[in-house]
Amino acid sequence: MTGFFLDATISLSDLCQLLLALAGVAVLVALTVLIIKLIKILTNVNQIVSDLKSPVSECLESLPETMSNVNLIVGNFVDISDDIAETVTPLLASTAEIGNSTQVLLTQVSNTASEALLAVQRGIHFFDPKQRERRRGEKSSWGQLTKAAGSAYNTYRALKKAGVIKRK
Repeated sequence: MTGFFLDATISLSDLCQLLLALAGVAVLVALTVLIIKLIKILTNVNQIVSDLKSPVSECLESLPETMSNVNLIVGNFVDISDDIAETVTPLLASTAEIGNSTQVLLTQVSNTASEALLAVQRGIHFFDPKQRERRRGEKSSWGQLTKAAGSAYNTYRALKKAGVIKRK
């Protein structure tokens, strides 16, 4: 019996066919395993899609209402920005006018303050003893009196214009 197995010869083509048949079986087993895994994956994907079908449908159904709300909000925003533009433009012009008026007022106050200080300086200068001696050589007391009254009146007018003296 042992001789029977030793006497058998296998040709090279038979060996190649046997190896190809074994490789084919291995490929078929691997292909079967891959197909089973693919079926499981497709089943899971189908389950996920069916679970998400209801929320996605609700979202898509509410989309027109959401878009109308968005359009309403955008329209309101446009209206508000137009109102702001209408309001801001006159405010900017008013602000420029106020700035110009303030500049004019400051100039007037500055001029009035300068006039008041000049009138005070004239009044002090009039009553200065050194100046009095110089004026003694003038022709009449009437001229001195009118100059003093004029200086006092100018001082009063400048202080009144500056707002230091107010009417009752």
